[in-house]
Amino acid sequence: MYKQRKNLMFKKLVIAAILLCCVNLTAQQKTTPIAQIKYKISDYKNQSVYKKRYALTRFSDDDSMFAVIGDNERIVIYETATGKIIQAIKYANDKTISFSFGADGKSIIFLDKLSFSVEVWDLETGKRRHKLEGRSTISGFKNALRKENKDINEGLEMSEMPISPDGKSVLVGKTDSRFDVVDLENGETLFSVEQTSDTSEIKDVLKIALIPGFANTLYQMHISKAIYSSDGKRILLSNGDRVPTLWDAETGKIIAELGPQEAKVYKISFSPDGKFAATVDRKAVSQIWDAETGKNLSTLGKSGKSEMIGVWSPNGDLVATHSSDEKGHIFNALTGEFISETGKLQIRDMAFNSDGSLIATLAKKDKTKLGQIYTVADGKLIATLPRLENNERPLALEWSSDGKFLAISSIEYVQIFNERGEFLQSLENAVFPARFSHDGKLLLTGGQNDDGFIWQINGN
Repeated sequence: MYKQRKNLMFKKLVIAAILLCCVNLTAQQKTTPIAQIKYKISDYKNQSVYKKRYALTRFSDDDSMFAVIGDNERIVIYETATGKIIQAIKYANDKTISFSFGADGKSIIFLDKLSFSVEVWDLETGKRRHKLEGRSTISGFKNALRKENKDINEGLEMSEMPISPDGKSVLVGKTDSRFDVVDLENGETLFSVEQTSDTSEIKDVLKIALIPGFANTLYQMHISKAIYSSDGKRILLSNGDRVPTLWDAETGKIIAELGPQEAKVYKISFSPDGKFAATVDRKAVSQIWDAETGKNLSTLGKSGKSEMIGVWSPNGDLVATHSSDEKGHIFNALTGEFISETGKLQIRDMAFNSDGSLIATLAKKDKTKLGQIYTVADGKLIATLPRLENNERPLALEWSSDGKFLAISSIEYVQIFNERGEFLQSLENAVFPARFSHDGKLLLTGGQNDDGFIWQINGN
């Protein structure tokens, strides 16, 4: 009998110990922050807080390095694992609008804001390899006159460098109608892509000089853009004409003219898989095209309502749009079939999660909401992300690569939510921008005092 009681007591003690461990573990899980500072980036000039320079913080493709704007007009490249400075290149200034790492992991490539010239710099030596001359002095003068236009600057600075997926060539704008395909290794021009235009740089400059407010009118300016498809097979070019052009990236031969369209086209994109091309004209009418043939596949939107493409789903099957009635709409890219819509909230930005099942929206002007999360299949509202009273409006949102976390940032804060829209953490002293590494294990943010932070994301 004594032994039975002793064994029973022992079992109770074991169970109690197990329960206590579970309670302690649960408490630890509740108190452990999602993001913890890995190290501080001391040599960091937080220009992006005020100038919204998305492209000026960037991880390399393999996450082994990252680059930021540093003090004294430099771009500083860090080793991600240790936070040690690899190189500091004294080139970064107001004339630098975007940069990318070279595919070889040994170079970094810049785009100049005024001339759109491209410069290739060696990371080991910190010396310039090539300067690929861009546009004429007239073009530079025109761009200087319009530099205060925030909408134009944002559109340029959100873009990465137009480098081919294999990292061997880059698109260099020579005029508003012509881009050269240039070999990044030797700086030689391989071929040019060009389309007609109903205006010219000289006409634009005269209009700027003679017409008050012309330089600050986004759609009156002549903004040209050329991009590679994700598979590197195609090049898409638009320059404000009504007929964007699709090119074979290997032969330099034109495949198709995507038009004529009702209004001038200023925005273009490829689907992530490279199968589709999209154009958006001045009236915010979006059209989808077959990237192999240039055949028109669909025109997005409802009758009388413009649909401006905001983002592609990860697999490229769906596109989400901003619309004239301030809702977001989701369409089948191939057929143009309407899938679902978001609530009536004026949208600043949108983002699909990693598997395309959810879409998050960022509020543009709402004083009580940061944004919302919806299911893509049926448009069901999952969560509304609250904005604290008097908080600065949000500037950007980004999902982690696994879709577990959503980061929203402003010039005052960076906040982390889960996929259900539950608030997880406000990162102390962190501010816009907030960019996840490609593997989702790290988050790069600005700081409140001309510094930045690398945060370790727990659970990834």
